[in-house]
Amino acid sequence: MDKKKGLSILLLVMVTFIVIIFAVTHPSTKANPPTESADQESTKETTTDPHPSVAEIIIDISTEVAEEDIARFQGEWKDTESQYKKLLIAGSTVNDVFYGVIDTSGFKQFVDTFYFKYDENHQIIVCDEANQPKYILSIPEYGKLKMESVSDDFVRIYEYVSDNTNILLVALDPVIGMTAENLEQSTWGYPNKKNITETASHTKEQWVYDQGYIYLTDGIVTAIQKTE
Repeated sequence: MDKKKGLSILLLVMVTFIVIIFAVTHPSTKANPPTESADQESTKETTTDPHPSVAEIIIDISTEVAEEDIARFQGEWKDTESQYKKLLIAGSTVNDVFYGVIDTSGFKQFVDTFYFKYDENHQIIVCDEANQPKYILSIPEYGKLKMESVSDDFVRIYEYVSDNTNILLVALDPVIGMTAENLEQSTWGYPNKKNITETASHTKEQWVYDQGYIYLTDGIVTAIQKTE
């Protein structure tokens, strides 16, 4: 073997050795694509709708509200669409009064009571006795109060009446369909006299007032005759 050929072989061996050493001490730095851990996959699967329903929202409700935050709501407010509905707001108590509705069952009056509370964002909301959010009250313009449901599209507008906060029985004028008991609570009150006729199937009555006569069949007002 001549001298030049021997040097070439030696050089080739040395280069091969250096390449092997470099490969061993410097492994490939190419990263594999990131994979989701079990925890990440679990989180992804349980992601909820960014706009959950009110029933799904857990709200930290406080029990106290500052007087200055609810001062503008105080007093009596009448419904702009119904003469039989109003709000009586006293302190943190909101009384939704529904009264004087006349149908075949007669005079009705009932009160739903709610309470001002703060939600987790320190916003004023109206809750029921179970601390479930029900309404948002606002005063978009002077003398008007807006009641919006937190669960649907229900909206009512009220007008300011007075600073009264007492729940009083409302007396209505007699109307057909009113019961005898409700008639006694009406603006005509108890009659001066009752003329009663019993038949085989019905009881007919004539109630005599200074204002006129009211006729009942089986305890229900069927006719009203006014004296002028």
